[in-house]
Amino acid sequence: MVMAFGGSTNAVLHLLAIAHEADVALTLDDFSRIGSKVPHLADVKPFGRHVMSHVDHIGGVPVMMKALLDAGLLRGDCLTVTGATVAENLAEIAPPDPDGKVLRALSNPIHPTGGITILRGSLAPEGAVVKSAGFDSDVFEGTARVFDGERAALDALEDGTITKGDAVVIRYEGPKGGPGMREMLAITGAIKGAGLGKDVLLLTDGRFSGGRRGCASVTSPRRRWTPDRSRFCATATASGWTSPTGYSTCSPIRLNSIRGERVSHRRRRATRPGCWPSTSSWSARPPSAQSAVDLRLTGSPGQAANRPVP
Repeated sequence: MVMAFGGSTNAVLHLLAIAHEADVALTLDDFSRIGSKVPHLADVKPFGRHVMSHVDHIGGVPVMMKALLDAGLLRGDCLTVTGATVAENLAEIAPPDPDGKVLRALSNPIHPTGGITILRGSLAPEGAVVKSAGFDSDVFEGTARVFDGERAALDALEDGTITKGDAVVIRYEGPKGGPGMREMLAITGAIKGAGLGKDVLLLTDGRFSGGRRGCASVTSPRRRWTPDRSRFCATATASGWTSPTGYSTCSPIRLNSIRGERVSHRRRRATRPGCWPSTSSWSARPPSAQSAVDLRLTGSPGQAANRPVP
C-alpha cells in the first residue's frame, strides 16, 4: 500500500519497528523487492494533483486494496481486527475499480515501480530511503553542500548560500547525533518556500516524511557512524554526487569526484566524535527503528497501554 500510494519515507522506519515488536523478519531489501513489483498508482499530493478526500470520494483505500489483491500483490489471507481476512473484508465492501485519474489502473501506472526506493552506493553503503514518487526525472546531480545540523542549513538558505542545483547534506541529525532523529520539517518547508523545491535535493542522516525531494536515513558499514560523519564528507562540498532514483530494486547513490578506494580510505581514518558516549545499542538508520521505545507497551488485552518504566 505504501508503494502504490507513494507514501511517506517514515513508513520504512515505522514498519521496521512494528515488525521487530511482532518478531517478523523485515529488512530494507524487502522494501526493494516489493517496490520492484508494486507500481505507483495514486496521483495524490504532495507531488500529485489530488488530495486524500478525492480518494475517499471514489471509494477510499479499499479501492487500492482490491486492485492490488486482484493482481496478486496483496495477501488476502491476512487476518484483520474485524476477525475476517483482508479478502473477506474486501468481498463484503465490494469497492469499485480505480477511476483512472486519482487512482490509476495497474496497466497505466504513474511509475512502473513503487513510490519509495532504497538507494545504496559510496555515500550510503548500507542504504538510504528516497521518495521516488516525488521525482520528475531519474537522476539528480549537483554540488553537495554539507552542514552540521539543520540550523546551519537554514542559515545558509537565508543568506543565499544554497542555490539551484545544490544537494544539501545535513549531518549529525540521526538518532544519536541529533539526538532522536527528529523530523526535518523546518528545512524542507524553507527550501520549498524559497522556490527551490524542484531544484534542490536534501540528503540527511536524519528523517523527513517525503514531502521533499531527497534522501533520508543514510547509513554506512560502521553501524553507529554514518558516512556523513566521516572526513570524506567534509570535503564533499567541492564534489558533485549523483542520486538516481532509477526505479530499480537497488539504485546507486555515490560521490562522483572521489574514487571508491579513496572513500574507503577516508572512512577507515574517520574518528568517533568525542562528545558521543560509547554504546552498542545504537545501530544504523533506518534499521535502528527496531529500538524505538514508543512501541514497547505493557499490559494485557482490555487494559490501557502503558509505557515501561526505565
